[in-house]
Amino acid sequence: MENAKAVATKHGKAAGKGMLKFAFTSFFKSFKNQNFVEVLYTRLVYALVVVWATYNPTQYCLYKWVQTSDAAMSSKALAVGAAVIVWGIFAFLAKKALGTVGLIAMFGISGLATWFLIDHGYLDLTKASEAQWYTTFIISILFAVGMATGILIRRLSGQMSTDEVDNN
Repeated sequence: MENAKAVATKHGKAAGKGMLKFAFTSFFKSFKNQNFVEVLYTRLVYALVVVWATYNPTQYCLYKWVQTSDAAMSSKALAVGAAVIVWGIFAFLAKKALGTVGLIAMFGISGLATWFLIDHGYLDLTKASEAQWYTTFIISILFAVGMATGILIRRLSGQMSTDEVDNN
C-alpha cells in the first residue's frame, strides 16, 4: 500500500497544500465501503475514548484532572469546553439519528440488559467503580448506536438521507 505522500504526488498534488485535503477525504472515503458492524465498532471506539477520557473511576480522566490539577484555570476551561463540544456533537448525532422514540427504546433496552446482567449475577452495581464503568460503557453504546444508525437506515432502505431545512 502506497503512503499518502506518494499517492498525492502521483495524482499531481504537491506534498504540502493538497496533502491535507487528500488525507482528509481519504479518511472519510474509507468508511464508505465498510459494513455496518465495522462502522458501529469504529463509532463505539470513538465514543469510549471520549466518554472514558472525560470520566472514569480512575485518576486518569478530565474530571479528576480538573478537580486536582494545579493547572491554570484557562487550561481547564479550554479542556472542559472541548469536551462539552464533543459530547454535544455526539448527543446531537444520536438524537438526530434515533429520534425521541429511538432514544427511549435504547434506554429501555439498556435497562433490560442491566436487569438481565444483575439477575444472572454478571453485574454487581453495589460496587461503585463497577457501576461507574458500566454506566460509562452504556453511554458509549448509546452514542455509537446513535451515530451509526443513519448508515444502517440508508443501507436497509436504499435511500439517501437529507437534512430538512426550515425556510422560515
